[in-house]
Amino acid sequence: MKTLMLLLLGPALLVTLAFAGVNITINPFEIAQTIHQATQSTPGRVYQSKPAATPPAQKKRPKSRSSSTPSPETNAQHGRSEKYQPSQSFTGSGTGFFVSEDGFLLTNYHVIRNAQKVLVVQGDRELTAKTIAVDPSNDLAVLKVDSPSTPIPLGNVHNVGLGNSVMTIGFPDPQLQGRSPKLTKGEVNSLYGLQDDPRLFQTSVQIQPGNSGGALLDEFGNAIGITEATLNPLMTLKTSGSIPQNVNYAVKISYAQLLLDTVPDLRNQLPPPATVKRDSAELVSNACKSAVLILVWASRNGA
Repeated sequence: MKTLMLLLLGPALLVTLAFAGVNITINPFEIAQTIHQATQSTPGRVYQSKPAATPPAQKKRPKSRSSSTPSPETNAQHGRSEKYQPSQSFTGSGTGFFVSEDGFLLTNYHVIRNAQKVLVVQGDRELTAKTIAVDPSNDLAVLKVDSPSTPIPLGNVHNVGLGNSVMTIGFPDPQLQGRSPKLTKGEVNSLYGLQDDPRLFQTSVQIQPGNSGGALLDEFGNAIGITEATLNPLMTLKTSGSIPQNVNYAVKISYAQLLLDTVPDLRNQLPPPATVKRDSAELVSNACKSAVLILVWASRNGA
């Protein structure tokens, strides 16, 4: 399975976005641009970041998984439950998590970029999702399904410290590993990302293609970040001569909160942050109720 990759030409490091899908090379200076402030708009509009001063990204044409497999129907009703068809050939997958009781959820923008159809899968339910708002510069997206949901509370990044225990529930490579949720745990290794990017946490929570968009949870069960990328050991060795040891990144939840604030009336629906630490079994149980697999059918003329 091909992996979406981000080439950072500054320190000559290759970061692999944890998305099961297609290949794309992105201009390195887009990552180093100033913090994007989400703007007010109406639901369903794509929030565009300011144009980069460097040339546009070079895109590779995505490939379908099977040329003999018919395309899925594109006229499904928003939120309609659909039975899973093993013959359907989605072009990519990722993870998401609910933030409200009426079907709003967060994921990474690169998971649903140029998607013609998005399905949210939880157990035996498959619901068609609608894109409500996106923030490409911070790699974030808000989706919506017409179904009751169990939300995860959003935490305060200012309360996060080095060494804090964190975990995530995700759906890596569902075609190979299956569609059941997968748990990984670790610690916060840095309060900053690649090249001291203030938008990211660095963690030791192992992630794989398909984990993109999952909630990074603290010991209270609050989402403090959204899992996004990992340093690719083989490509980093080729470009820098050294092998990174379990270096992973998550977008801080504060940037997702800015995007959620642009959705009318959603702020009042978000549950308050949890303030009491929970045992591991309870954390995992609650996280599984909110985590969803995202299946994507992307357009053939974009990445």
